[in-house]
Amino acid sequence: MFNIIKSKNPNVRLTFNFILGLLVSVVLMGIFFFTLEIDSLVDTLKTVNYWLIIPSVISYMISVFFRALRWKYLLIHLKHIRMKILYVVVVIGYMANSLLPMRIGELVRSYYLSNESNISKSSVLATILVERVLDAVTLLLFIGIGAIFVPMAGISSIVPFGINISSNILAVLFVSIFFGTFIMLIIIAKNPSQSTSFAVRVTALLSLPFKSKIDSFIKTFFEGLISLRHLKNVVFLLVLSVPVWGFEAGVFSIMAHAFHINDVFDNWWQFILLMVLTTSISNVGSSVPAAPGGIGLFELVARETIVWLPFGNITRSVAGGYVAMVHAVLIIPLIILGQIFLWTMNFQSIRGVFSEEK
Repeated sequence: MFNIIKSKNPNVRLTFNFILGLLVSVVLMGIFFFTLEIDSLVDTLKTVNYWLIIPSVISYMISVFFRALRWKYLLIHLKHIRMKILYVVVVIGYMANSLLPMRIGELVRSYYLSNESNISKSSVLATILVERVLDAVTLLLFIGIGAIFVPMAGISSIVPFGINISSNILAVLFVSIFFGTFIMLIIIAKNPSQSTSFAVRVTALLSLPFKSKIDSFIKTFFEGLISLRHLKNVVFLLVLSVPVWGFEAGVFSIMAHAFHINDVFDNWWQFILLMVLTTSISNVGSSVPAAPGGIGLFELVARETIVWLPFGNITRSVAGGYVAMVHAVLIIPLIILGQIFLWTMNFQSIRGVFSEEK
């Protein structure tokens, strides 16, 4: 097995990662279905308004548009790139993330955009890494704001895994993480060379394995932060991140109406609060680069978030059917659209990307 992991053949590594990711998904989906009441799930699916899948898909495509727009401004210090190219590459990258493990779609995005724009792959990858940090910061802000409003809903604590956690403490924790990360990004962006030197010295002191690869990753990431050197740029990119995740939360909200989940709430703002928190926590929790498309992990995290948050007393079976349908809306249309783009724009196949020596 170690020979496979260390193999210099990209196709061997890709196949190994795919099989490993597939096994992770199978195990997690097994846990997901084992903890459901199948009869109740079937009854729930019979009552779903499937027509609402259409506006939910539209909402997600708008989210992807804003993601491409934000990426345009992250790349602007390197080159002006047409939105059409960026949208296509984002869709293909998301398709790859849905089909392949370890978030390999990020490498696919950097490869295709590099070919289309003549920007180095490492420079493109640096902006994608920064994009992921912006996503994490935005979601942490959403969770923090949501946690602030949880006590106003009459909820003094949340009890995941039987552990009683004060909602006020959660609010302070996530808001603090947001501002701490925000300040750290600006400091690093303003002092890239000093920050890189400091990080490299830390890795040397810790005697970390694969030190050269870690140092290369740090350098690439810090280079990508150049677009965040000015506070107004950071604020602008964070503002653009709001519709990225706002329209994705729209998918959760529309599909909740399809499952009639909104009917169990006494007021609309509790429903919106649940949608924002579920969107944020499920995406943060399922961002671990393992299974293709986060399949299995997304379903478990999103379902348990809905069950933990004491809004509406939603059963595990209803929540399970709902999050599985949401995930299908998030990945299936992009897989289809990404394949269409590959066919119509004469892009190299994804397998061809990994057969090239980098």
